Amino acid sequence: MARTDSRPKPSRVLAPAGNFPRSTDLKHARRLIKHAASEIGGDEGSSGYATRLKAAERLIAQALGLDRVICAGSGKQALALLCGQLKERYGCTHAVVSAYTCPDVAAAVVQAGLRLRLADVTPETLDMLLLSPSAGPEVVVLSNLFGLPDRTDIWSGESRIVVDDACQAVLSAVDDMSVGARTQFGVLSFGRGKSLCGIGGGAVLVPSEEGSTHSAVDPSAIRGVVRELQRSRQVSASALSSLKHMLMLAVLPKLEQPKWYAKVASLPGLGLGVTSCELDFSDEVLSEQMLAAAIAQLSSAPEITRRSLANARRWHERLEDLDIIEPFVERGLKFDGNVIPTRYPVILRSAEQRDDLLERMTEAGLGASPSYDRALVEFDELKPYVDEGDCPAAKEVARRIVTLPVHQYVSEDDIERGRAIVREVLSES
Repeated sequence: MARTDSRPKPSRVLAPAGNFPRSTDLKHARRLIKHAASEIGGDEGSSGYATRLKAAERLIAQALGLDRVICAGSGKQALALLCGQLKERYGCTHAVVSAYTCPDVAAAVVQAGLRLRLADVTPETLDMLLLSPSAGPEVVVLSNLFGLPDRTDIWSGESRIVVDDACQAVLSAVDDMSVGARTQFGVLSFGRGKSLCGIGGGAVLVPSEEGSTHSAVDPSAIRGVVRELQRSRQVSASALSSLKHMLMLAVLPKLEQPKWYAKVASLPGLGLGVTSCELDFSDEVLSEQMLAAAIAQLSSAPEITRRSLANARRWHERLEDLDIIEPFVERGLKFDGNVIPTRYPVILRSAEQRDDLLERMTEAGLGASPSYDRALVEFDELKPYVDEGDCPAAKEVARRIVTLPVHQYVSEDDIERGRAIVREVLSES
């Protein structure tokens, strides 16, 4: 049913993702950073930013059970810096990346000077399919899309360095090991819509030597990588960036509330929900406000986990009798608290069903998203850098997938209305 100009727009609109930090959590995070910095020692004021950065990194590492965290201006920047180091030190020329994942991952790999080998996916589960090793050393970037942990064991080998991308899955765990800490390096983002939603910033994650299940990189080399990453990242304590990010922290948590998001979503030209691929992204600058937001979200992780899991379970309970595919269920997950959805993906039986469902969900203000509307191989910007991967299953997923919101503003009524819309779409197809 197509929208007509006379049909009123909803006054309440759910964003596809949410969970910006609250002011009380931000105050608590700043106190934590200040206390940790005082234990380290160093100058006060803007000249003490290096000390406060070190303190924040220690707090993040402790919260995630890691040996070291190296923060950067974004998750994309962190991955690009890491891949650049792995290329320089180990001669890696390629990176294996899921053919259906965030295009920022591919952009970071390309900026680091690596070429792409795209791994197709299993449509029902979104698992990355194993590729045979290339002729030389290569990086494998796990996807862990929507909170679904990819397998690490199938990628073992002396010529492969596996990066556990935790941007969408840092709250998930497998066999008591958190995503991001299962291999010798991980990456994390505190950007909008990620599992720990902030105003930007990211990090390279370095687990303890005992924790990693992969040993392609020796400990002394890891220390060298860490030193170079610390040297090459961009940080700032400028008054201008502080003012900008303080304004973002004041405004964004309010704008994501459904009644205000309805007004934001009605504005033309914002590009909300549009998937783009920018290969020439500039170096994002890491600020203290980004760090405070990140630590605030880590402090709130138990609440975020509980809420997201409860809403994902409710979606499943309402949808399990319908003719759709639920990747979380297809992987055998039990909603028991180990794997935490950032969004709840469902896959329709046809592209026509998907498009119809998205239109009706949008009309109802229910915050459904098409996720990434193309497989990586379909981005013109990336085609010159792809050496392997036609990936028909990933292309099909991109045409049939919908993600449903699980954040703090999703209500029982929202989920019930969503179920009714799915039933309508399926019954008319």
